[in-house]
Amino acid sequence: MKINKISTLFIIFILGIAGIGISYAGFTQTLNIFGTVQTATVEFNIESYSGTWVYKVYGGASPPANEIYVDYIGLTMMELETMFPGSTIELISYAEAGPYPTGGDYDILFEFDNLFPCVDFIADFVFTVGTIPVKVNEIDVGPLPGSEWMMQLILDGDIYATMWDADDNPVEIGTQIHPGEQIFVKLHFHLPQNNMYQGRSGSGQATLGIIQWTDDCFQQQEDKIVNLPEFPVTMIGTLNDPVSYWNHLIGGIGPEGTGDGDGPYNVWDGNWVGWCVDKDTFITPGHTYDITLYSSYDPDIPYPDDDWPNVNWIINHKSDFPDATWVDIQDAIWFFIDHGSVPTTPQGIAIRDAALPHSDFVPQTGQLVAVLCWAGECVQKTFIEVDP
Repeated sequence: MKINKISTLFIIFILGIAGIGISYAGFTQTLNIFGTVQTATVEFNIESYSGTWVYKVYGGASPPANEIYVDYIGLTMMELETMFPGSTIELISYAEAGPYPTGGDYDILFEFDNLFPCVDFIADFVFTVGTIPVKVNEIDVGPLPGSEWMMQLILDGDIYATMWDADDNPVEIGTQIHPGEQIFVKLHFHLPQNNMYQGRSGSGQATLGIIQWTDDCFQQQEDKIVNLPEFPVTMIGTLNDPVSYWNHLIGGIGPEGTGDGDGPYNVWDGNWVGWCVDKDTFITPGHTYDITLYSSYDPDIPYPDDDWPNVNWIINHKSDFPDATWVDIQDAIWFFIDHGSVPTTPQGIAIRDAALPHSDFVPQTGQLVAVLCWAGECVQKTFIEVDP
């Protein structure tokens, strides 16, 4: 996946040419060239906001069924009174989008108040892009510190974000968006019928990443291919404090440069940095296991998980967190693959939160790939860091 440059370079040359007579030798003239450079910017303009308003309507001539009216249009109170003549109308809950207060760290503010089960609360905003085409390369939702209770709703698909065009057609991540096109970004919140969510409050953040993109001009870089032996190899795991959870001694392949018809293998005999993705299954340090190696992007991997890209992002960016211990990194990895741990330290939480938006991460040249060490269903699942 190629991450393209953020701006496009436009160059205008104004040429001033001095009069040049006929000459045969020895004479010179100077050609003065004046150039101006202007770069475009990736920008988007917020056009409008909307939401969901839930009213209790009772009495009068024609109250709605169950005395509840859900309004996705944003009717005025006068319009509602016309719809329900003589009724008492009370706003009991709502979801709204609007501009974030001036000077804050965010662009959009979503507010959800007094939510209750069985209603799909949706708040949205509409944006158009500036003068150059772009694409949205990520749109992700996560809780802020202190609101971890929302994470289960996100994992269960009860809190999520989507994009739609002006004709109410879904817009997928990576779709090219042209100047002037309207895009609706909707934040969905559905509260299940579960008493554990009564009386809760919290805050979350949504990330919308936009980059300059012209499909006709840029060629995507091919994803990294990991060449692994298809035959079983051996693995001996030992604890690797303070570097990582495991050090894996791999054997049975040969020295670096050993390969097959597809070229040299990207794993060879020696020590490799390893991590755990299966917190509750046992493995014996120092024991020799027969394993098979699988790229975490292999569609036939025997331990599939949609969050492998997030884990690959973590192993490629752990140096961004110099104060993090191997335990912080391991807890963040378990959060995604095993779901057996929720980081509790500031560094672990920071790694988890930073990795959340990267569910489509694909390693590129110079980056690491997580390679699963598969010893069978009953042996702890681990992986090693490999640089193809």
